[in-house]
Amino acid sequence: MLKNISDYKPLKKSIVHLYKNYVLPKDDQIKAQAGGDSDIHNLTAQRKFLQKSLDNVTIKPEKSKGTLEQSNKKIIKENVILL
Repeated sequence: MLKNISDYKPLKKSIVHLYKNYVLPKDDQIKAQAGGDSDIHNLTAQRKFLQKSLDNVTIKPEKSKGTLEQSNKKIIKENVILL
């Protein structure tokens, strides 16, 4: 794989090969242990929920940062006017 690092297509083929060898068998084991598709569906639903909540948590500080910057600019402008 390292010899193909500069070429996109051979690198992609080698990564797909690694994925098929190591990741897909683990997914099959998880399905066997989970007991069917209903458990997998629950896991995917839980994963989607966690991803959405993580997105919300990361977006909220950005929004509050924007409003904080706006309020600071407003206060600075008012102070400049008063001076």
